[in-house]
Amino acid sequence: MHSLLSDIENAVRAAASYLIEVAASKEEARAWIKPDGSLLLSLDLACDKIIVDKLLGVLPLVSEERGATHDLISSDEDYLVIDPIDGTSACKRFLRTLGGQVGFGPLVGLISRRRVEMAVFYQVPHRTLFTAIRGQGVRAVTLPDPALAAPRFQTRPRLKGSSASMLRESAMLYFMGQGREGPLVEALKLSGAVENAYRFGGFANDCIRLAQGFEDVQFQLSVKPWDFAATLFPHETGFTTLMDPLNRRIPYDEWDIAEENPVLVAPPTLISDLIAAIDKAR
Repeated sequence: MHSLLSDIENAVRAAASYLIEVAASKEEARAWIKPDGSLLLSLDLACDKIIVDKLLGVLPLVSEERGATHDLISSDEDYLVIDPIDGTSACKRFLRTLGGQVGFGPLVGLISRRRVEMAVFYQVPHRTLFTAIRGQGVRAVTLPDPALAAPRFQTRPRLKGSSASMLRESAMLYFMGQGREGPLVEALKLSGAVENAYRFGGFANDCIRLAQGFEDVQFQLSVKPWDFAATLFPHETGFTTLMDPLNRRIPYDEWDIAEENPVLVAPPTLISDLIAAIDKAR
C-alpha cells in the first residue's frame, strides 16, 4: 500500500507542478466544449499525459479524458481513476489566483471491488495535498512546491470534519447538474432548512471542504466516476454518505461505482433531518 500511495501522490504532484508552472508563465490555455457540454482545456490533456505516464503499469487506468478506458468502470478489477483537473472551469477562471476559496487540481483514486479505497487531490490555489485512505482517515499537508516529496502519511495533520448539530445552521455545497439539485436546494434554502447553499470550485474541492469542517452538506445527483473518488474525503472524517438519495438511499459502502453517482453527504447528526427536509421539499 505504501508503494502504491507513493506512486499516486507522485503523479498528482507532478501534474500540480505543471499547472503551477503554466500559471507562472502566463501561458494561455486553449479551451473546447466537449459533446456532453463540459469544458476541456489543453491543460486537462497535458495533466492527463503526465499522470498516465507516471502510473502506466501500476494498475489499469480509467481517465476522464480517455473514453476507451471507461468500460473498466463497471468491472470488478482494481484500477486507478484519473481526473487530470477536477474543477476545470475554476481552473480556467482562476488559474493565476493564489489563495482565495476557489479550488481545483489533479485527482486520482484507487478503486478496488468497485469501492473507493484511496483518493489523492492537490488543491492548487492553496498549495495543499489531501490524501484519504479507507480506514486510516484524511491527512493534509501544505506543499508550496509540489515537486518536493511529501512527509510520510501518518505524520501529516489529520482532518476531523464537521461538528454541526443543527441542520438549519448548516451550509450546503451543491452543483447545478442535470438532476433536480437546483429546485430542491432552492426549496431547502427558502424554507430555512439550511442556512446557506453555494459552491467553490470542483467536486473534489467541495469534498475536502467538508473534511476540513468548513461546510456541512454536499448534494449532487450526477457525480462522474473520476470525481466520485473524492467522496472518500468526507467519508473518512465521519460523514454519512447516501447514494441515490432521492430513491433507494443506499449506504456508501454498499454502492457499486457507476457512470453516474448521485450523492448526499452530511454529518450523522444531520442526516435524518436532512432527508425529512428533502422529502418535504420534493
